[in-house]
Amino acid sequence: MSARSLVSRLIPPLAGHSHKGQQGRVGVVGGSFEYTGAPYYAGISSLKTGADLCHLFCVEEAAVPIKSYSPELIVHPLLRSDAALARCEESQRSEILAEAVERIAQVLPRLDSLVIGPGLGRDASVQEIARKVIAKAREANLPLVLDGDALYLVSVDPDTVKGYRNAILTPNAMEYARLCATTRLVASIDVAQAAKIPPAQLSEALGFPVVIQKGGVDTFSDGKNSTEAYFSYRARSMLIQ
Repeated sequence: MSARSLVSRLIPPLAGHSHKGQQGRVGVVGGSFEYTGAPYYAGISSLKTGADLCHLFCVEEAAVPIKSYSPELIVHPLLRSDAALARCEESQRSEILAEAVERIAQVLPRLDSLVIGPGLGRDASVQEIARKVIAKAREANLPLVLDGDALYLVSVDPDTVKGYRNAILTPNAMEYARLCATTRLVASIDVAQAAKIPPAQLSEALGFPVVIQKGGVDTFSDGKNSTEAYFSYRARSMLIQ
């Protein structure tokens, strides 16, 4: 089956009798002081490809810019950064982070899938929240897409995703190399050497999530089955126009 026909089967057809939300509800965890574009593009692309609703969870500093980009996104400023917690005692910090995780977890039953990582950044508090949200999503068997700095989180702690087959990892070349080094498929973080590692091998090393190896032709693998897809730059750019 081609990638195009597979994607066509996944996108729900529009139906006149459908109610808002029945065509899909997507969550995005990401967005930091520095990066507001990536979570916006992840969310708006989900809507442009057929989803009805998108809930976006970001730090407070990113909420207003993201809301300004589009009124279609439901923005929750629930992530807590190190800067926001700088004056907190450790016990208070732990309580605030736990509350953030719990408030995000309360929305998870309303979602059909969750994207974690676009514009997330490497702030320690935000990374801690993301790690715990991934654990909550796994408990709910919620389909996950891990991108951006969520993949940095996986490279630091592979157990975050290990063995979860309902996850898709979308690394760029450097992120792919970092994951290959973490799983000891290569001796060091070397993009050229990692490019020689097929995604099936990396998927197997991580317990069989779906891994995408990007390039002129993208290769997708769940460790046992692989498929290739070519998308023109024009096709990709159309999602964000």
